[in-house]
Amino acid sequence: MIKYLISPLAVIILIIPLIQNGNSLSIVQCPYGNSECLVKMYDSLIRELADGNEEYNISPLDPIFIEELVFKTQLGGPLDVQCVFKNANYYGFRNSTTKKFKGFPKDFDGVDNEIYLYTPKFILSGNYVVNGTFIGTPMMIAGFSTVTFLNVNTRLRFISRKIEKNGDIFAKVEKMRLAVKFDRMIVKHNVSDPSYKLIADVAVEYINANWKDLFNSIKESAYKAFGKIWEDIFNQITTKIPYKNFFKMDKMDKEIDDKITRMRGEKEAFQSEYKKVEDLLDVLQEELDKAHLTERFFAAFSLEKCDYGDSKCIIKLLQSFIDNFWDGKKEIELPHLDPLKIKNATLVQEGRGAINFVLQFRDFDFIGYRDSKILDARGWPENFDGTIAEMSVKAPKFTLIGPYTINGNLLLLPIQGSGTSNVTLNNLVGRMKFRLKKVIKDGEVYASAEKLKLNINISRMYMEFENLFNGNPELEQYAKQFLNENWKLVFEDIKPSAMKTFGQIWQDILNHVLSRIPVKEFFNSS
Repeated sequence: MIKYLISPLAVIILIIPLIQNGNSLSIVQCPYGNSECLVKMYDSLIRELADGNEEYNISPLDPIFIEELVFKTQLGGPLDVQCVFKNANYYGFRNSTTKKFKGFPKDFDGVDNEIYLYTPKFILSGNYVVNGTFIGTPMMIAGFSTVTFLNVNTRLRFISRKIEKNGDIFAKVEKMRLAVKFDRMIVKHNVSDPSYKLIADVAVEYINANWKDLFNSIKESAYKAFGKIWEDIFNQITTKIPYKNFFKMDKMDKEIDDKITRMRGEKEAFQSEYKKVEDLLDVLQEELDKAHLTERFFAAFSLEKCDYGDSKCIIKLLQSFIDNFWDGKKEIELPHLDPLKIKNATLVQEGRGAINFVLQFRDFDFIGYRDSKILDARGWPENFDGTIAEMSVKAPKFTLIGPYTINGNLLLLPIQGSGTSNVTLNNLVGRMKFRLKKVIKDGEVYASAEKLKLNINISRMYMEFENLFNGNPELEQYAKQFLNENWKLVFEDIKPSAMKTFGQIWQDILNHVLSRIPVKEFFNSS
């Protein structure tokens, strides 16, 4: 019902965008606080903007679309209900006239403002749901309703606050208060469920006969709901259009505004040139930092360079990297290595008998790198391009945790599932061979690892999968028990694909480091 309040706010809302210079509507600016001028301006805006305005992105104001309105009667009457309108339309704005306007002075911050409007007829129509009691009888009724208000007088009161953005002054509306008087309220309706038609008809007849009492009963909730709606609508406009665009400026104001505009332009030009200088300095500083980054980085962790081919020294250097950098280092853009985030991996059980499956992981964590120990390292001559390097590593535990899918067969049973998984390898010993390639980047020599081959052995493997056999608990328990009791058989069959998968992971780890640190920072120059 309170939707008629929209009309006043709509008026204000529309006025703001349309007063700007060069707009398509001929709206004359008013002197500050000139009520008579503002009344005429608002009346003009009501007529011209009832159908909305695409240029200023103003939605139609007649009808006004309302997503939801909630009315609640006060306790004590024969009708104790909550009524919710959804996807409703409110008609009548275009026929409103402004009767009085007070406020909007030059210094408006914290000032109370008032607008009074008269509308011959407002109509609210839309889907509704009523829940509550009528004369003690419970009811929950849904349908379509039309509520008509005749000869409506609306008062809108609010406080305006000054806000500053980008050097301009804007108005923000706060504490919106609404009040209305009208000569008659008429309710028409239909119901979705015919079994409720009788009680709904009686309730509506009661409402129309006692409309004054009913409106007084819902007035508090109605005023509050529409007050918030119109405060938000108003601020969508007033916080975007400078306050000065509403009103005529006197000669002194015009001179001050012109001076401010010139100074703002000079400031923006200076800031633009200053920004260019700052950007150039940032580029130079970045290049300078890059030139000394790795030197400072190594010094911070007491990492010593090695002679080319010095296996003992290289073992210590690699171990220092594991111990110090497993958690990543922003200084050299090194990502977190433990856990290491892996997008996908596949383990294939290639048995030709009763056990065979394909196990796929997605977006999982690879955990255990931080506890790895380097056992051996060979290679890395001065002219390393195209040579083979070797490395042996041991870890007490490597774990893959994350989403999985599995498809295949287990002892004649089709095994499938998807969910969370945990595959743990205990006491892993791996030996890697890979080809070194020289890479030139930004005038510096880097290395990359290619075609890494991995051989691994473990002392135990544990496999835990949720939702095997689509959640069948008996088959799921049986599969888990079989896989873990026969882990050696399973591991030997998945070993080729596991070595390929883990080999790619280790190659990625190596290249995370090698691609970020020039070779000269690893080795002494000859």
